[in-house]
Amino acid sequence: MGCRAVEHFPLGGAVRFFGLSVGLVKGVGVLFVGDDWSEEHHDVWVMGEGGEKLASCRFAEGVEGLGGLLDLLASFVDDITEVVVGIETDRGLWVNALVAA
Repeated sequence: MGCRAVEHFPLGGAVRFFGLSVGLVKGVGVLFVGDDWSEEHHDVWVMGEGGEKLASCRFAEGVEGLGGLLDLLASFVDDITEVVVGIETDRGLWVNALVAA
């Protein structure tokens, strides 16, 4: 499992995530996350407020994968209310955790 991040970060700064460089864009607005869910894994696409791709990742289903997603999101925003998530299911660990956040 890992992430692919864009190579250029117009706002400067970068952090390392799963061995890849991920742009540090905290405080720039709303973060949009698409989650293509399956029984085994989640393919996640992260976009900034202007629609620019920030990262695409595959996380395992379960607590460890959810922790990876939350770590990734924390690298972009300080406040979870700045994150909008679209996911194609209404059940499961990930949905429950995201709704609770």
